[in-house]
Amino acid sequence: MPSTINLKGRWLEEPAFITGMPVTVTVESGRIIIETQINL
Repeated sequence: MPSTINLKGRWLEEPAFITGMPVTVTVESGRIIIETQINL
């Protein structure tokens, strides 16, 4: 089973994250970076 992180809240709408949107997750230097795969 893959690892999962569930994020909820309206604050995700401001940076243009949409439910079900594919994202890229990168872990580096003690940080988790979540980026959209679609350029809006």
